[in-house]
Amino acid sequence: MASHGVMMNVCQACKRQAQLYLCDDCETTLANMLDQIPWLLDELDARIQGMDRIPHGTIGRQRRPHEMSVIDFDACETARETRKMLQQWVETVTKKHTGRIPPGLDTNATRDFARWLQVNTAAIARLDCAGALYHDINKLVGASQRGGQLVTAINRVERHFAGPCPTVRGYDNTGKPIECGHGLYADVDERTVVCPVCDQKIDVARNLDKAAVDRDLLPEPKLLEVLKNLGEPVSRVKLYQWIREGRIRPRGWMHQGKIVQFRIRRGDPAVYSLARARKLRTKEIGQ
Repeated sequence: MASHGVMMNVCQACKRQAQLYLCDDCETTLANMLDQIPWLLDELDARIQGMDRIPHGTIGRQRRPHEMSVIDFDACETARETRKMLQQWVETVTKKHTGRIPPGLDTNATRDFARWLQVNTAAIARLDCAGALYHDINKLVGASQRGGQLVTAINRVERHFAGPCPTVRGYDNTGKPIECGHGLYADVDERTVVCPVCDQKIDVARNLDKAAVDRDLLPEPKLLEVLKNLGEPVSRVKLYQWIREGRIRPRGWMHQGKIVQFRIRRGDPAVYSLARARKLRTKEIGQ
């Protein structure tokens, strides 16, 4: 007499035996990945809006021209595709359960789609599309340490600092050359870069070889320390005043030991020109 055991499926995510279309472990992993999406969307929005590229600001104060950021169009596209995909999955899951698509989905925030899917992971595990949904979310978030499409869009490698433009624009009254000085940035594999101000082609490696380049751009604590060691101390209050007034501006941000054009992570410190700070101090002392 044949025994009537429980019929087992194969988990569509990990291919192990399971009672549903997702095993318990993969159902938990799916819920955890969906739980990360609202936070990742906030980080992505910060990148799109350029919020992390402004070192200081006051609510209600208009941004100055040098604070206006360039929109990251790749991040915008990732955000659009993420919303489209999550909304389609909400529609699919709802239709399979109720036979109809709920009205007014377009008015919901993208993070709400993720939260709804997370709340309903147990129901999703019973659907024959559970594996496809799992793989889509895994591509988006990444269950591994490497991360998925959202993480890649947030942490995209930025152009690195290639030094100030060395092109001589004229001479002062002592005969000392006056250089362009515009901060240049280059892709990792670029050997030359064209200065957008003076339209001159600059050799990146040669420009970075100047010892002054690495020593000139410093984060705020180091800048204050070097000024003190030079016998030209500046208070933190005074430095903040210069920053608020736009008299000294960020020349880049320090990210993983390299100076990049925009702040990538919230904790990346802005770097300022030591030469500029010394010049401002000399002017104020002479007043």
